[in-house]
Amino acid sequence: MNNNIGKKAVGVMWGVGIAVAVFAASGFGLLGLSYLLFPQWDAEKVRWAQWLLVILIPEVVFISTAVAVWRKRRSMAVGILLSAAILIVHFIVHITTHG
Repeated sequence: MNNNIGKKAVGVMWGVGIAVAVFAASGFGLLGLSYLLFPQWDAEKVRWAQWLLVILIPEVVFISTAVAVWRKRRSMAVGILLSAAILIVHFIVHITTHG
């Protein structure tokens, strides 16, 4: 029984790790790319577009990946969904406190 719990814990941690890597690569990579492709954008005017770029794309990737691996690697999918939930809650708290 302990071996099964250990395997599930490792799967959840793999899911969290994958989610963090996807967030770092896609979110911040696309944000940096948007500055290169659209240098005329003023950061204050398109702040919401950039926030959506950083949050929306990783969330879509998280959910689609979790759905894709749910049957075979459920614990990994749970880790991915946990990371997605933490990211969206952090985003909501940041927006409500900072306006």
